[in-house]
Amino acid sequence: MHPLLLRLLKKFGLDAQVSPGHVESWRRFVEAVSSAYERADQERDLLERSLALSSTEMQSLYDDLRASTEQALFSEKEKAQVILSSIGEAVIAVDQAGRIAFANAVAERLPGWAADDMIGKPFDERCGFRKTRSNAGPTWHPVRLCMLANEVVPIPTGTVFEIRARGPEALAVKGSAAPMCDRDGTCVGCVLVLQDMGEELSMRALLSHQASHDTLTGLNNRFVMERHLKAVIRDAQRRNATHALLYLDLDQFKVVNDTCGHAA
Repeated sequence: MHPLLLRLLKKFGLDAQVSPGHVESWRRFVEAVSSAYERADQERDLLERSLALSSTEMQSLYDDLRASTEQALFSEKEKAQVILSSIGEAVIAVDQAGRIAFANAVAERLPGWAADDMIGKPFDERCGFRKTRSNAGPTWHPVRLCMLANEVVPIPTGTVFEIRARGPEALAVKGSAAPMCDRDGTCVGCVLVLQDMGEELSMRALLSHQASHDTLTGLNNRFVMERHLKAVIRDAQRRNATHALLYLDLDQFKVVNDTCGHAA
């Protein structure tokens, strides 16, 4: 017999092994048992409602947490997209399998770039690097080097970046290839940051030409002549060689300059 029931029988002066002789005692005992069951039912009902309430609250908290997390992730993604779109350099992400995974707006504006024919395609099939503008120049693989070494690989100024989707188009660039790593430090891809150096290199070439050539005739100027003359003199002294200097004087050329100006 259950201990609780034995305690109730003892409380009311009853014996579990003997039939009750006093009706009043038995009635009070039955009422006490009934009350005990009622209290148990109430406590069970209260417990079930508490559990249901807790479950609902937990679900509500979970839903709120999930919504706030998704909103935070969306905001961070949007912020990253804005930052990548605002960068003045072309940003190209290559995954661990060597496929083009992402390109920002600047990259998509590069000559020959076709987003529908680039994203998800092998990088080495659609793009490539050469260290010189010569078509016979050796190819170079900064993306592979970056992922193999798991470190940043600089891309020097003047490196030729080829886009073969609709071309080929060749651009003079500079930049870097940086590894993308997970939380364990394992390389899972590469990010290329490239700056188109075509205009700057053209300007450098123009300035270099202007510094060494006469603007009127297009011939080497006095500075270049003096440099070559010094080199010839050094060579003659070193090898005891003989060189010749041809000097031409144009009659009345000063009159032309003074009358019509140097532009004539």
